[in-house]
Amino acid sequence: MEFDFFSNFSTEQKKRYNSMLVTNFILLMCDVWPFLERDELERDRLSFSWIHSIKPTLEMFGLDRNSYPQGSLSANRFHYEFLRTYLGKRFYEDDDIFNIREGLKNFITLRQDDSGVKKSFLFGSYFEITKRSGSLDQHYIRDIHVSLRHSAAALWIMFEESDKEFSSPLKESLNAFLDNVESYLNMDEWQNEKFRHLTLSSIISSCMSVLRKCIDKNLKKRVASIFDLCKKTLFSVSFLTQNLDGSYKWIILENEKNNFSQYEYYFNLFVITQVPELIEMSETQSIIRRMIQNKVECEIGKGIPVKDKMCVIDEKEILPDFGITSSVLYLLYYSLTNNIGGEEWLKYCKSNFNWLLDFCLNAFDKRKFYIIPHSESNARVLLLPHKGLSDLRYKEIKRYISEIKKAIYFEMKDKKGKLPTLLKKIQLPDDIKHGRELILNWKISEYCEERHWSFIEKISRSIDFGTVGEFWGGFIIGALRAGSG
Repeated sequence: MEFDFFSNFSTEQKKRYNSMLVTNFILLMCDVWPFLERDELERDRLSFSWIHSIKPTLEMFGLDRNSYPQGSLSANRFHYEFLRTYLGKRFYEDDDIFNIREGLKNFITLRQDDSGVKKSFLFGSYFEITKRSGSLDQHYIRDIHVSLRHSAAALWIMFEESDKEFSSPLKESLNAFLDNVESYLNMDEWQNEKFRHLTLSSIISSCMSVLRKCIDKNLKKRVASIFDLCKKTLFSVSFLTQNLDGSYKWIILENEKNNFSQYEYYFNLFVITQVPELIEMSETQSIIRRMIQNKVECEIGKGIPVKDKMCVIDEKEILPDFGITSSVLYLLYYSLTNNIGGEEWLKYCKSNFNWLLDFCLNAFDKRKFYIIPHSESNARVLLLPHKGLSDLRYKEIKRYISEIKKAIYFEMKDKKGKLPTLLKKIQLPDDIKHGRELILNWKISEYCEERHWSFIEKISRSIDFGTVGEFWGGFIIGALRAGSG
């Protein structure tokens, strides 16, 4: 039974709650962009990815801002789920969302390493076009940069978009992926990986999707075995460490170039929100409790910061973060709605739910509480329930999104630092006008590279989305759109 926290809302609280969700939906839609990619056959393909907010986030974590030339596949998996949860049936009916789904799938399939001398069938992070090594002819191939975590995220989207009868190419990719997972676990390849607990949670999430949707019994049996092994490994002593107070934390590998441990909570929430069923484990509950116990006070209430208070000299210097706090709020909601974690855990969730919710309602429209700018973190609030939008309201919101994206486009094109002025010219209603300030956290003028992007206000249904169809057994676009879900 869904946990009811609406009943005691005042009129003002209802208004702010809806505004909180709409605000982050707008940010999510303004972060996704279409772009053209040229493959090894010199064909231009239209793809979509979430790009703006990840650039400053990468640098915050001590990573190269060009780590994901066209965005993060791992984040795309989350964004897909946020949109699907928030929009409900509109996710399958709205033309603009349909185009994003098709462009996202093209972005994924274009990464499959099927142009080399030896096919791997794996999905990678991104590719570069190179000449075939040792070849006398001038054939070009895609040099795929493969990440097991990104392969898992890509497959999850493919599974969610597919019918119960997986196509042959999709089965090939799944089996190749499972082979690599077995190698990854059996040969201890994970020992030196920075994001190993993120990788395992992504694998677990993809396995769960297969077990839920696929009707192939032999395939499901193999997936179930790997699922159990991954879950066991994720909670092993090689992945988890216990603090002096008895709480648990996932081990994060660092080097002189990154500062991942400072953003431990962000990575914890990546793992748990991707597979909230893990809350049944006492170790997961301990990790969430530790974040809640690290709460700090500010002028609008108590919230959870990005960093552990032990990392700073003066606690007054640390602010709560909207994305971290709303993500924890969602996990408590999930526990209470699904009655997961045991009686004592559920009692703990209820005792902490309201103050977390109060902070989110008071912080969502204030730029200083968006410490991590990445929309993948902040948009987790869209996983919370809502009553839906009227057709008129939805149409208005889409118009506002279009106007904001035009302003972003002109800034990307001219790079004159005029985005604040351009955004102020847009007439927005009071309940979402703060979104203009929040977008400035993305530092678009600083990070954008014009050559990667093209702004397309209205995409025609006649646009060729490439080879996506083969992964669904040749379904035509219209049938695929109507049959997804």
